[in-house]
This record gives sequence, structure tokens and C-alpha cells, in this order.
Amino acid sequence: GSPLSDVLRHYQVLRKSLQGEIVLVLPGAKPYEVRGLVQARIPFIAPGRQVFLPRHIVSLRGRPSDKPKPNEVENPLSPRAQVLVLFHLQSQPLAGLTQRRVADLLHWTPMTVSRAVQEIQRARLAHALSAGTANVVSMDRGRPLWEHAEPWLVSPVKTRRLVRFRKPNARAAFYEAGLTALSRYTMLAEDPVPVLAIHDRAFSRLLRTAAVSICEYREEGCLQAELWRYDPAPLAKDMVVDRLSLYLSLKGHPDERVEGALRGLLEEISWQT
Repeated sequence: GSPLSDVLRHYQVLRKSLQGEIVLVLPGAKPYEVRGLVQARIPFIAPGRQVFLPRHIVSLRGRPSDKPKPNEVENPLSPRAQVLVLFHLQSQPLAGLTQRRVADLLHWTPMTVSRAVQEIQRARLAHALSAGTANVVSMDRGRPLWEHAEPWLVSPVKTRRLVRFRKPNARAAFYEAGLTALSRYTMLAEDPVPVLAIHDRAFSRLLRTAAVSICEYREEGCLQAELWRYDPAPLAKDMVVDRLSLYLSLKGHPDERVEGALRGLLEEISWQT
């Protein structure tokens, strides 16, 4: 069963065999597990985060401002909200701009921007200030925002495919990514197989028009395509994906040289302030 169902089963067994009140101590409990335990009214202590003793009417939580640790965030930001944060960090500060102006910059609808801002507000990465009838975005700046935001961000890569271009103009829809992009930004040697990124929906369109085809095996003339959750274009420069999306796409890479290059990548970013 699931980790939560296992905990519930063990709790019932302990309670029956010990015939007393059982309080579970769960240092590694995930947010969804905590919610499930509260709903089931099972007493527990998550050290440093929450104490729940329903029979004694006690429910204490850690400070709301506590920064989540990586992998503790149950629901990461949506692709659009992630793009908004990364655009603010790297391309142009959005603080002080109306949501309509942000929509113009990103070629989004005002409703899309509004929803993305609501998400990053819930993650405590921003808040909206009312300025008459317009909503003005207010966000932190620079590296402190990145460090606060990183646990909420995920790899942009949905899946990877070996592909071959079938039409000359197909290459224009792709952006250098992966180790190919990392070799542009750092001293890391380039991988012999080029890595290019494209929004997954754009890739589907290219497949339908036979502008690209899938390679069944690694053969000459095939390259690796990363199908992204969001369009790389608003964040890319000179047809290379942005540094922070690149970092997120390669974070945790098993090669120590790549990990070292990624650390250098962060150090060299000119944070927008």
C-alpha cells in the first residue's frame, strides 16, 4: 500500500496490542501524509513542524514563514508560474508592473498572469498590491528569491526523444539545452549528440506535419530533443535556454563534472534587481 496506508495500519495494530493512547513520531512525514493523519484524527508529532493531539485539543504548527526544504513541497508551481518567477529573476524585474503590463511582456492573457501571480502568492514568493483598479506585482529580488523559490520549481523536461529533422525550417523551433547549453555557459566539454529543447505542444505539431521524426535507435544524424513543460522562448537568449531552467533540468546529474559546472553556472548569474 501507500506510505500513509502503512502508517494507518501500524497505528491500528499498536493501539490494539498496547491498549493505550499511541502518539506517532514522524520526522520524515510528507505534507500529504500529515494532512491524512489530521483527517483521520491520529495523534502524531512531526519534529520541528507540527504536533497534533486531538484528544487534548492540541495542534501546533511550525512558523508559517519557515522556508520549505527541497522535496517537501507537495505541489510545485505550474509551468506558467515557474516561467513568471524565472523571467523576473533573469530577464526583467516585474516588481512594480501591473499584471496587464506583465501579460504584454510575456504575450500571455491577463487571466493567465493573474492565476500565476496567485500561485506564487500562495507559495509566499510574492504578493499583489492594489493600485487603484490595477494589480501591481510585488516580488523579492535576486538570489534570496531564487533560494526561497527553488523548492517550488521543477525540471522543465517532460520527456526526452531521439529525433531527426525532416524539413529545413524545423531546427528554428528548437533551443540548445542540456549538456550542449551547459558547454556554452561553462568550460564543460560539449556532448557529441546535440541536445535541443522545445515545448512539448510545439513538438507535437512538428510531428503531425512530418517536420521531424522519432529515431528508434541512436543513429548518425539523430539528436536528443527535450520536450519541455513550458515554451523555452520567453527565457532563452541567442537560441540557448536560460541558465536557471538549464540548472533545474540537470540538477542531481550523476556526473560530478556536470554538478561542478552547474554550481559555477549559478555563481555567474547576473541576478535581476
